[in-house]
Amino acid sequence: MQQNLNLTGYFPEFHSSSPLRKIWCSSTSFSGNIPFTIGNLASLDYLTIAKSKFSGFLPSSLGRLTNLTYLDLSYNNFRGPIPYSLQNLTQLGILWLGGNRLTGQIPSWFGNLSELTVLSLAGNMLYGPVPQSLSRLTNLRTLNLFENDLNGTVDFDLFLGMKYLIELRLDGNNLSVVTTSNEVNSSTFGKFEILGLNLCNLNGFPDFLRYQDKLRYLDLGRNNIYGRIPKWIWNSSIETMAYMALNDNFLTSIDDQESQGDEKLSEEFSHFVLQSEVPSTTRFVQ
Repeated sequence: MQQNLNLTGYFPEFHSSSPLRKIWCSSTSFSGNIPFTIGNLASLDYLTIAKSKFSGFLPSSLGRLTNLTYLDLSYNNFRGPIPYSLQNLTQLGILWLGGNRLTGQIPSWFGNLSELTVLSLAGNMLYGPVPQSLSRLTNLRTLNLFENDLNGTVDFDLFLGMKYLIELRLDGNNLSVVTTSNEVNSSTFGKFEILGLNLCNLNGFPDFLRYQDKLRYLDLGRNNIYGRIPKWIWNSSIETMAYMALNDNFLTSIDDQESQGDEKLSEEFSHFVLQSEVPSTTRFVQ
């Protein structure tokens, strides 16, 4: 019961326990609130209602669904804080809450959900710092926090222990991301494929990018990066890069690529367009 926008309705009250294990109700026109009685579905291990028209507050009774491994409530009209009770969902592997109107701070107890491989809180109205406790989520592959009102300083070493992390997006907040120039740390991050650091108050090219060779998407736009674009940025993920953005910085010129001396370099970067009418709008697009 999904991917049918002509399908309308709402969830009934669940007055008794049920052996129901999975609810697929995404990309429909279902609306209304999630009833508090959903907590009676103790066997439920999979719940997705993404891209629908649900609204209201997330009921605390979701925390009684302790068998859930997959929860996708993204792209609805939910509002209010993330319920404290969700910390009981210790079996969760995937949690999508993006594209709503959730408010409040990112709870520190997210760091206790050690089975998470995907955590997406993007596109909400969350504020405050990125909690240090997220560093305990060593199984994460995707962490999306972009387009919120988060603020404060994020030490990039927070992600050092996330060896499986391939997608990280912090862009579109009011964060200040601090990266290390320590060669040992820089070379031990996981291999990113998607990295969004737009509007993160960077004042230089992060050194760890020297060791990245799997990137497909890199956004360093709207920062405070001054000076020349270094030669090594051209080698960063040259076989895989599809999109690189450096717009709205204070870049003055491009270091000569000649030291690489191979035809592969110019061949790969012929897929990009460099727009540089003024230094602050240098951009690469596919």
